[in-house]
Amino acid sequence: MKEAKMNLRTWLVCGALGSGLLAPRAHAEGARFYNLEGFGQFLDGNPESTAITEDGTIVLPPTVRERYSDAAAAFSAATARGNDIVVARVDDGEVFAIDRAGKTRTLFRAEETLVTALLDTDRGLFVATGAPAKIYCVDSKGKVTTFHTADAGHIWALADGPGDTLFAATGEPGTVVRIDAKGNGTVIFEPEQKHLRSIVYDKTLGIFVGGGERGTLYRSADGKAFRALYGSTHTEITAIVVSKTSVYIAAVTGADALATEPEEKGKGKGPEVSSQMIAVGMDGSAEIIAGSSDEGIFAMVVDDKDQVVVATGATGRDDPRGRLYAVEPKERRISMLYQSPSRRITHLVPLPRGAMAAVAAGGGRISHLSGGYAPKGEFFTLPFDAGINAQFGNVRVFGSWPKGTAVTTALRTGQTPEPDESWSDWSQEVKATENGPLRATNGRYFQLRVSLESAGDQTPIVHRVRLAYQRQNLPPFVREVVALSKGLALFAVPYEAPKSKTISLGDKSSKDAEDDDDDKKNGKNARARQTEETGALTVRWLAEDPNGDELRYDLSFRPLGRSEWTSMKAELDDPFYTINSSRLPDGHYQFRVRATDAPSNADGRELDDTRNSPAVLVDNTAPSIDALNVTVVGKRVTARTVVADLVGPLITAEYSLDGRTLRPLVPDDGVLDGPGESFTLRLGLLETGEHILTLHVVDEADNHGAAEAHFTVH
Repeated sequence: MKEAKMNLRTWLVCGALGSGLLAPRAHAEGARFYNLEGFGQFLDGNPESTAITEDGTIVLPPTVRERYSDAAAAFSAATARGNDIVVARVDDGEVFAIDRAGKTRTLFRAEETLVTALLDTDRGLFVATGAPAKIYCVDSKGKVTTFHTADAGHIWALADGPGDTLFAATGEPGTVVRIDAKGNGTVIFEPEQKHLRSIVYDKTLGIFVGGGERGTLYRSADGKAFRALYGSTHTEITAIVVSKTSVYIAAVTGADALATEPEEKGKGKGPEVSSQMIAVGMDGSAEIIAGSSDEGIFAMVVDDKDQVVVATGATGRDDPRGRLYAVEPKERRISMLYQSPSRRITHLVPLPRGAMAAVAAGGGRISHLSGGYAPKGEFFTLPFDAGINAQFGNVRVFGSWPKGTAVTTALRTGQTPEPDESWSDWSQEVKATENGPLRATNGRYFQLRVSLESAGDQTPIVHRVRLAYQRQNLPPFVREVVALSKGLALFAVPYEAPKSKTISLGDKSSKDAEDDDDDKKNGKNARARQTEETGALTVRWLAEDPNGDELRYDLSFRPLGRSEWTSMKAELDDPFYTINSSRLPDGHYQFRVRATDAPSNADGRELDDTRNSPAVLVDNTAPSIDALNVTVVGKRVTARTVVADLVGPLITAEYSLDGRTLRPLVPDDGVLDGPGESFTLRLGLLETGEHILTLHVVDEADNHGAAEAHFTVH
């Protein structure tokens, strides 16, 4: 959001170092837009009581009513018996039916505390338990018989086979058992897995079995010989459904951990869960249709539109919810049909007339989904950080709303990342047909609520939501002001507006993407060329603007100890300025930088900030050296002198005898630290003849002084 704007600097008084170059025009931070559209963005929000179509629109879900709810209950298995939903309660072995009115009646209570599978057939309701693994049969009159006792610890799944047979997938060991009409069982398959998780029989394609330790799909076309049809990278196959030429499997990692995660668990990282819906051909070819890195697939059914409805449980989100997705495999189109208040939907039960029951294992909730549309629904965006306190303008909702339907939006704001009691109340609802302003309290964080109402057989459709907001203008901040070493000059590198850039085609596209390159606009990425120039003194500074506004600078100076400031240069574009220091009298100075965001803001709304530099020494005068006083006594020579500097301390003193290498010269007080020093040099025994003594001194400003003396030793 920042553009580098560079002009060549000019020298103060002594002429130009270079010609000026045009910088791009000022770019103010105007209104910004929060834009939400597309399947991925909507799904990343909180659909709450709405649905997300494969075309990336928000609509109302099918009519949903709560058919049963018991917060203390947990269910381990489910099936349908006519219009009734039959479920098994965890821990007490109770199997009970729920009628259309939500009334319950107990069908059976197993001695074993865990019911692992339910299957309703013309012969009765089969109830699988474990451990030990047994199958009970409850006939239409309620009579219960022990149908089969398996040589296994568990029976995880049942399938209705041909000729009054059943197929059972067991655990410990993992086997497939064929059970005849009299309850006699025969193991027909025993792979090297402790558990087999799922089983389906299709009269045309045969038996399909999913592994519970390794995510392998097995098939038997003739009911006798099994082979591995497909091996996934996941640990188990939790669900299988069959179409005419393909079988669809749910391959999951972490399903057990997710299934046992407490329903009331708070926010934070949950178990590692991932899943894929995979289409497998009869030749073993496979295609991944859909997948998730934070949802596990627990159940799948084929609806009356030949779509695969997928039930999931979620983890790792701030508010994980179980969801139903409708997948059109051939077109690979996915819609989110329903979001449950519960963390996971573990069973799907097809019901007459195209209805369906979604069973949440934890929290004892059973939802009945049927035709038409829910009368009302709400969609919530995730809390959004504007970065700076903002005021809010118009909201626009794009879509269609048939007669009798309605869409409204509301806004709430706050100063904390997550909504809490400190946030504002929801604003007044704004109708989508009006696209008016949302009159809400200013805030840094905000959240939108989109409310939909149906007309029975019609739903409104929302495919885009856009909110305008204006961030508060904050003052710039001058972080530091410093002077470079004497003799260093900076020249601006001319600004070149980019005409093209390289993008990744794998990134999400955004037509209304904000320009996030703020650093360029306020100079943090400004570039300059550094050179050595005799007498140059360069003042440079670091400044930034929270809004990414373009900055302009005024530079002033004053001798140290004075109160009045003198303008040196106004309306600088670059965060530095080079002067010829010889045009200033020797002494200590301070430099002041004033940064303003005026180029990006209207008159009266601009803000500024100032900062002073530490003391900066300007010293262009060399130290003065008194005449060297040389005394010769025999062959011993003593030289004395006094050196003075008007401004800065001396930092170097050296001498050379007869052009030899310079050697350090120690002042009489032993420490070279003042603007004036006296020196006494005793040269010792010298050879007879003429000699030359040279003295060289340097002050803190790198000014050099020298003196010499000629003398003769006899």
